[in-house]
Amino acid sequence: MRRLGEYILRGRMQAVGFTSLFTVCSMIFPLMSYLFSGIVPALITLRKGPVAGLQVIAGSLLLIVAVALLARINPYLMLLFALGIWLPTWFCAVVLRLTEEQGRMLLAAGLCGLIYIVLSHLLLDDVVQWWKSVLALWVEQFMPPESAGKYADRLATAAPMMNAMTIAGLVLSLVTTVFCARWWQAYLFHPGGFSQEFRALRLPKVLSLAVLVCVGLLAAGQAQPGSAALEALVLLIFLYVFQGIAAIHRLVAAGRLAGPWLIAMYATLIILPQAVLFVACMGMVDSWMFRKGAPSANDKS
Repeated sequence: MRRLGEYILRGRMQAVGFTSLFTVCSMIFPLMSYLFSGIVPALITLRKGPVAGLQVIAGSLLLIVAVALLARINPYLMLLFALGIWLPTWFCAVVLRLTEEQGRMLLAAGLCGLIYIVLSHLLLDDVVQWWKSVLALWVEQFMPPESAGKYADRLATAAPMMNAMTIAGLVLSLVTTVFCARWWQAYLFHPGGFSQEFRALRLPKVLSLAVLVCVGLLAAGQAQPGSAALEALVLLIFLYVFQGIAAIHRLVAAGRLAGPWLIAMYATLIILPQAVLFVACMGMVDSWMFRKGAPSANDKS
């Protein structure tokens, strides 16, 4: 990782080449699209600044579009990468570089998720119906005809929550990508700095008021599946999950909890997804507790 990072940071052409290569790999592994295609632009932005990050994104876009045209692949797919992955990642990396606070970066990622919510409800007359049609098309193309009806019925029931799940996946992927880039930067220039900065992660207290508003709408029956209010609540929950995880790391580092608690927490989140709510509640409580910030992982020298 050290040699690769140093080589990428040596010049724009190296960064453009690896961004393009990783983007092609992300098409083979779609679940890793954000991490593969976004980590190099994020690293360049964190280390060398917003302009350098945009230069790498522009160069990678031109290279990928040229390759797509030669391979007779629709080049608009590359524009989707630029708008959907590179620019949000660049924006969050810029916020982290300028503020040196991972909590502010989380807010930037939340803003990207909020923009997705607003655009999806403005551009689509019926978000749930749109997801039903997309899922039906997916079943028709990828499922055997004899079992298509069964899968179609199951996916139709999931359609009301698809937008919320998409937003959760978007925010998780975006934050994870910037975190990995920040860890890479710290590994190269400030070993241990990422852990210090992560343990200092803190979301503003006022954000919990937005959670209470969404919960109130849910209790009043105004936040039904497929509604913007429920999607905003899911977005806020996943932001507070990161705060909760940071709180556990801080308690372990301070010796108030044993190390195995970290293993137990991650294992529970993987095995029991409902634990997300518990960790998010811990994060919300933690955001109201006074604590002194930790040193930053940034190194601009």
